Amino acid sequence: MKYPRLKSLVFCDVCHKRLSKKKKNQKKNIINVQKINFKLKDASLDLRYLLDRCYSREQSISIVGNRYNLNSRERNLLYRCIFSKRDVLVHRNRLVSDKELEGKKLCIDGYNVLITVESYLKGKEVILCDDGFLRDISGVYGKYKFSKITEKAVEMILKANKELRVREVKVFFDSGVSFSGQLSSYFMEKAKRYNIPLKAVAVKQGDAMVLRCSGIPCSGDRSIIKKAEKIFDLVHYIIPEDDIKKI
Repeated sequence: MKYPRLKSLVFCDVCHKRLSKKKKNQKKNIINVQKINFKLKDASLDLRYLLDRCYSREQSISIVGNRYNLNSRERNLLYRCIFSKRDVLVHRNRLVSDKELEGKKLCIDGYNVLITVESYLKGKEVILCDDGFLRDISGVYGKYKFSKITEKAVEMILKANKELRVREVKVFFDSGVSFSGQLSSYFMEKAKRYNIPLKAVAVKQGDAMVLRCSGIPCSGDRSIIKKAEKIFDLVHYIIPEDDIKKI
């Protein structure tokens, strides 16, 4: 005698098919994520190889980016964070520790430090790069908007300077970027609460002024690191180690 198939079993059979399909889709997603990670790792290795052989950064990024079909975010990450062995050694040798700063004068690259701290507060990626410096990949150029996050970032920067017990602080903002004058005034006003001898100014060539400042520069900018005798990664001091993404 043949027994009719129970509806509940039919339902379970359908469920099983749906679950199987769902698991297959989940597996697909996991593989895709892994492929993206491996793609960036391979691209990083290739970029280091080219930079070690004195290819220009722009040319190398173009070659590697096209080879691995990288998007603008991925290209920017590699551009800002991957270095030749020689550059890694030079940059790391110029880094000073927070223990060496007491009683010293700091010269802060205003937008470089502020925007990176803001990126962290917004939950954006902040990367510990090959050369030991902390950088964001937000790509904010020529534009700036003051916000509540700015206020928090300024407080964090000032608090760090207070903790470091520095003798004097100068902050330089590029005058070509919007809000530079207002930011300079805001920094100086807030610094009074911390009793920090701080002067902030908007200037035409912020990078050049940071280097001429006769103090220890604070920046993650390659052009400044390249020319400075010593440099301090203020952002790395401010942001908790557990929140840093390593490449």
